[in-house]
Amino acid sequence: MTPDCPYTALAEALITVTLNELGLSHTPVLTTVIATTAEATRRQFTGSPSIVINGVDPWAHPGGEPGLTCRIHPSPAGLPTPHSLAQALIAAVQDDHRAS
Repeated sequence: MTPDCPYTALAEALITVTLNELGLSHTPVLTTVIATTAEATRRQFTGSPSIVINGVDPWAHPGGEPGLTCRIHPSPAGLPTPHSLAQALIAAVQDDHRAS
């Protein structure tokens, strides 16, 4: 996230609720503030809030330019839908189980 991103609290709430609904409330969630253009470039950060699961941003736009921008998803809340977040989390859990 970037400092002062208006979607940060909503994104954090969405993640918490979705993890709880999936029975994954024990899953650690790390919030990282991207404060400089250099850091955005280094991390390939294409907008705030970005939700990264196991190092992958499931909603990344190919060829998106890194930068300190606001990222609005095409949904009424401007975030990934609860369903798409749940699907991404379930896929990550399945991938983790296959790798074990």
